[in-house]
Amino acid sequence: MNFENNNKYKNKQNDKKNGKKNAINNYESYENDVNKKSLSDIRWYPYKRRLPPIPEGHIIIQRDTPNGKQGSKQFAVSYWNEVYTHVNKAYRKKRYLSWYEQRDPAKPCNFHVDIDDERSSEDDFDEDAYIKQIREDFNAHGITEPWKLQNSSGTKNGKYKISFHITIPSVRFESHKHLKQWFKKKCIMTSEQRINKNGDKRTKTIYKIGSTEIDMSVYCEGAWRFPMCSKVDSFRVLEYKDEEMTLDVFKSLSIHYIENGARTIKVDLSTYKHVHRKRSHIDSSSGGEISDEDKKRYNLIGTFVWGNVKKDGRYLKATSNEWTCPFNRVHESNRQLKIKDHTVIVMDVIKKTQLANEDASWMKEI
Repeated sequence: MNFENNNKYKNKQNDKKNGKKNAINNYESYENDVNKKSLSDIRWYPYKRRLPPIPEGHIIIQRDTPNGKQGSKQFAVSYWNEVYTHVNKAYRKKRYLSWYEQRDPAKPCNFHVDIDDERSSEDDFDEDAYIKQIREDFNAHGITEPWKLQNSSGTKNGKYKISFHITIPSVRFESHKHLKQWFKKKCIMTSEQRINKNGDKRTKTIYKIGSTEIDMSVYCEGAWRFPMCSKVDSFRVLEYKDEEMTLDVFKSLSIHYIENGARTIKVDLSTYKHVHRKRSHIDSSSGGEISDEDKKRYNLIGTFVWGNVKKDGRYLKATSNEWTCPFNRVHESNRQLKIKDHTVIVMDVIKKTQLANEDASWMKEI
């Protein structure tokens, strides 16, 4: 083997070993390339609150922060044609972008679900039967209109991850909150012990419509991945195969796309029991916003600020509309947390829940 061929062989071996790293580098280099050579540049901001006024016909978009911490996002103002041009160009080059539509809680939305499941391997998964069961579960609860199904299933951490985005543009809800309440009324709710990404056992509240598990965490402000995109650390691309991906089709896959003549499902939100409780106030001036590193450390999802340090621990306050505690419960009302002796304590859960010795699910060991 001569010197030149030997180098080619080594390069191929390095590509195999560092496939994910190369994919991330491709994403970052293409992010730079696409912003320089596109119809117009997109300026990204680290915080949504720093965005300029949004002109009519424009939308807020997000992306995974290049070289950023896991889960961190950047924000921009763009318009559909520009987003489609970038995403489609990157998709054709197989240098997929990690871009997202902004979930807007103030806007009407269509019927949409995020399906996340797992099998030990792809051989253990019958995709046709699985999708058929979802359709039957929707039909049984009065959702019979045609759907648009996107698929990003694939291997992850040695297992087969099942991932579908399903939207039904001919069914309309006034907001994400209305759709979430509809699911709460229709679903069967159970609690299960599951293993989280850190390998710890946690009690999780499960919502199922029929036998289909519904991810309730998406019905609030946040990010919804665009078609033809992947997450920054993944090869799994969100694919839609039923139609040619034109600009109009791309737009029709939005969770805020409503067809003309769509059926509106009215949901009475008066059944929401807003709990107005007297709370001891946390002085957020004693500390700033909790970092992404600390949120990962304490297994928290949402936005939080540090509070006072007292004899019984250091306090935190949740500032987002919804937040998820270490045992995967989504909270809307209680805001206070406390860290004591390397344990996260959710204040309201302690008051309401009598827990036996089994798992003390209101705490997360650090």
